[in-house]
Amino acid sequence: MLCNTKFYSLLARTTIGVTIVSAIAFAPLAHAITSDAEIKASSPKILPALSYNDEEGMQKPVKTDGKPLTALHFWATWCVPCVDELVQVDQALKAYGNSGFNVIALSEDGVANIKKVKDFYGAHNITALKPNIDANMTALQALKGRGLPTTIFLDKEGKEIARAEGAVDWTSKETTDFIESHLK
Repeated sequence: MLCNTKFYSLLARTTIGVTIVSAIAFAPLAHAITSDAEIKASSPKILPALSYNDEEGMQKPVKTDGKPLTALHFWATWCVPCVDELVQVDQALKAYGNSGFNVIALSEDGVANIKKVKDFYGAHNITALKPNIDANMTALQALKGRGLPTTIFLDKEGKEIARAEGAVDWTSKETTDFIESHLK
């Protein structure tokens, strides 16, 4: 779908570019993005080496730290379905974080926009998640993400065990049952 990734990556570094990228690249996914997505389990898949930038701009590898379940959650401040969902993701981390659930939230706003992400967290009272950036959309592209929001669930070995493309209702019985079943 992203025909010229260098072009889109360059555009994503600017606020105007992010709007253009969302309109061009993700418009065909409007139905998938705005509808409730379900978590689709799969047999464990080894991931390519992935990294992201933390709030200080330091590059970090994606790793689970041995937690039984890690959600690699891709979102953006300009993505309408992402806004409400990220609040729910934050609440899920608060509810299950002490039981071995971890979330790595990766914004697709571009590395130059970390302040925008931090401001978004403050405005939406997001306190458990750390602000991180998927620099140039490289992790999302490497995982063949087709739109936003997208959540990839990893086991303690860092293998993909499930995926949700589109907004998930993190308060639903199906989602909480999924999380709880992987924390046992």
